[in-house]
Amino acid sequence: MKKVINGLRALIYPAAVVWGAWFCMVHASDARESVADALDRCLYVLIPSLYPMLIVSGIIIGSGLLDSISRFAEFPARLLLGMDGKTAVIFIFSMFAGYPVGTKMIFSGYSAGNISKRRAELLAGLCFGAGPAFISGCIAHRLYGSDIPGRIVLISAVSADLLLAALLSAFSSHKPGSPVRGKMRKNTGMLTGSIRSAGKSMADICFTVIAFSVLVAAADKAGITRYAARAISCMTGKPADISAKLLAAFLDVTAVSELPRGDYTLLPYICALTSFGGICVFFQLAAITGGRLSMAVPLLMRTAASAASFWICRLIMPHMLSEETLPASSAVLHSAASPVPSLLLILMTVMVIREDNSLRERDINVV
Repeated sequence: MKKVINGLRALIYPAAVVWGAWFCMVHASDARESVADALDRCLYVLIPSLYPMLIVSGIIIGSGLLDSISRFAEFPARLLLGMDGKTAVIFIFSMFAGYPVGTKMIFSGYSAGNISKRRAELLAGLCFGAGPAFISGCIAHRLYGSDIPGRIVLISAVSADLLLAALLSAFSSHKPGSPVRGKMRKNTGMLTGSIRSAGKSMADICFTVIAFSVLVAAADKAGITRYAARAISCMTGKPADISAKLLAAFLDVTAVSELPRGDYTLLPYICALTSFGGICVFFQLAAITGGRLSMAVPLLMRTAASAASFWICRLIMPHMLSEETLPASSAVLHSAASPVPSLLLILMTVMVIREDNSLRERDINVV
């Protein structure tokens, strides 16, 4: 079976590259438009929300703060979640930090030899969350002009993750070694290392988003997405135009902001899509891990979480929306006013990395 999968990968990856290159040459204007849209998502959505959290996650690990917190969280984590303290801290942090952040932290442990490959793949599917900023800005206020739908999405997603953690506690837990007793590490090398690592991960994510956007545009040009949207329309009973937008959100979750405003019948689907994360996110996770972790297990786990989030939303909607009567026209659109903050973050990263390289060269010359 493994040989078959590896054989398919050897065929699919080159075929995707050739198809994307052909599309860029033959349909240059469509390719340019898809790249421009992807760059907008990176500058206005991904970099402002993800980049700071990637830096923070690197500092949490590099400073030893994760080890310090996990000692205090060990007992309640095992009692309530069936996890060791370190896993529980990453799990809780990842639910509110953004999709790739949890996997980045798990992959750091795997690269250091502290986590087995099988367990890292399980945790990559478990430590996974959109974050309140995305839910509030791109869903609640943009589509409904209210905080209540955002709370429903957040509660549904977190509840689905907790349910998944309970079901997989036997696999995600392990007996830890001797607890870390060292002091927290405080040095500039740790900070610049976190910025360097976050910058590399952010670049991988943005390049992946751009490449994925081109492939989706190529599939749309070939009519593949049109047939897929018809299938979704048959399954959900939604009109073809809405089904096409649901498909776009399934491929890239940021597209949920393009759904019709004020339509509460779409809220369970939005909850499911938010828990799933979108196909593009799994490409981002593969880029962050360098292909060293299989995405099959996380994909299966997020599909289960998506189904759970859908039904949890259906259960709590009648109670939380009992007083919600906002019309569709009252929805408020929220979008970033300028890409300048993202560009400044990129410039800051380049300056920090350049200064760090200069200091390293100076130290080598002194030695």
